[in-house]
Amino acid sequence: MNIFDGTKSPHIYANVRGEFRRPDEAQKLAEIEAALEQDKAIQHFNLAVATYQKGRDYTNFIIVAGYAAFFALWSDVAKDIDRASRLLSGGLLGLSLVLFITWEIVKMVTNAREGHLLSEAIWGARNREDLALRSRDAERQINLADVFAHDLWPAIFIPTVLSGLVGALVLVIAALAEWAALA
Repeated sequence: MNIFDGTKSPHIYANVRGEFRRPDEAQKLAEIEAALEQDKAIQHFNLAVATYQKGRDYTNFIIVAGYAAFFALWSDVAKDIDRASRLLSGGLLGLSLVLFITWEIVKMVTNAREGHLLSEAIWGARNREDLALRSRDAERQINLADVFAHDLWPAIFIPTVLSGLVGALVLVIAALAEWAALA
């Protein structure tokens, strides 16, 4: 006899942990465990996103600090080094800074566009099916933009770093040459 309606006898079985459950409890338990696994996956995804964002923020901080240190050093020794070295180092660091700022603007515009696409998908949907369709379309467009940005990144990153490092190196070498001349 069923304990809820008195018509059937309860079927009891042992789960993998050796706990005895009725089939309806087992189904509910399985659904709860599946939801917990999905929550774990979401937590792992959120952790990965947060880690990436912290790494990106740290990298940007280091880059900006590097530019600030260079321009502070450049302004301090510029009067003591030859004009060609001053122009070359300033030009190279200026190029590096322009490339870095351009990339950050591209990222800012891309992020705003992604937010707009997702907002349109959510607020423009007429029902769940339409929301799912719009969300998939927005996700597809976002993924295409991400692939393009991923492919473009080396073309921006390499000249940014190289021009920055060479500019800093020119400044340091010129400053050391002037210092050696004083001795």
